[in-house]
Parts: sequence; C-alpha cells; structure tokens
Amino acid sequence: MKVYVVFDACSGEDYSPDDPTVLLITPDYEEAKQFFDDEISNWEDGMENFDSDVTEYTEATVYECTDFDGDSHRVMKLIEREIESK
Repeated sequence: MKVYVVFDACSGEDYSPDDPTVLLITPDYEEAKQFFDDEISNWEDGMENFDSDVTEYTEATVYECTDFDGDSHRVMKLIEREIESK
C-alpha cells in the first residue's frame, strides 16, 4: 500500500529546527498534493519580502521558503512511501 506524507521543518526565532512536523498522511495522492499546495498558499499569504521555490525530485516534492521580514526558513516535503498492510 502506498501512502503520501507531507511534513515540514521551520527555523527562525519562533521555531525549533529540531522539531519536524508531520502534517498529513493519506493513501490519496491528489489529496496530499492539494494539501501541499494549499499549505504553500496559506504560508505565503501576506508575506512581502520572501523567496520560495518548489522542486520536483523522483523521491519527493520539496518546497523551500525564506521569509526575510520574519527571519524564518521553512522546508516542506511531499513524499511517497510503500507500507506493508497486514
């Protein structure tokens, strides 16, 4: 069974880079992709001085955003994993 996992890690004054967070686990790719895209839109809403990029790799889709005004950096990934069901 395949599952899709969205997780992130943030650094900056208000974040600890040692605390990655699992945001979603689902067997539905479309749901995971929509969640990933919505999370990007919500994160960037209202930001004015930032740099962001989404990169598609074979093993993951990676979003990186640096908010220069908020002095924070976020990395979010959407990955596919095979799990055994018993």
